[in-house]
Amino acid sequence: FFDEDNITVLNYDGTVNYSGGPHPVTSWPGDGTAYTMPVNDAGTKQALEDAIDALKSKLKKGDLLLIHTNNHGGHDGTESYLCTYSRPDYTASDFASKLGELPVYKDLVVMMEQCHSGGFNDVVIESSTAERTTFAAACTEGKNSVGGAHFDPFARDWIGAFAGADPY
Repeated sequence: FFDEDNITVLNYDGTVNYSGGPHPVTSWPGDGTAYTMPVNDAGTKQALEDAIDALKSKLKKGDLLLIHTNNHGGHDGTESYLCTYSRPDYTASDFASKLGELPVYKDLVVMMEQCHSGGFNDVVIESSTAERTTFAAACTEGKNSVGGAHFDPFARDWIGAFAGADPY
């Protein structure tokens, strides 16, 4: 699907670890295979903004940009936000504004799994510089998304469908 050089993964503290135990995280839940996903940086607001800024010189007119966010989000009474590692949170309006700085390209696909992710929908679509924008959220702005023992069911199934593969 995508050239590995064009994939940026931001996660928690810059490793495959997460806030729960055990640490270090070494294997995939379920079948125990070793993690092979390279993590480029921590899941911070700055790292996400840096990753989007790096796209300014890379995106071309015919390109597809896929953005997937996962795990925790909230709502401050005014707007939705994405929780980031070590704060500050990333508001929907700030995220949309950053996407609006990108050059024109063909397709933007955004899939957000975190709670209150639906609150990003309108501002992302309105700010997108892509010719076509697709947005999928695990829940509406005022709701929490559903978690699972090992995987969020929405993200698992959406990624499986996108990749044309059975998630199991």
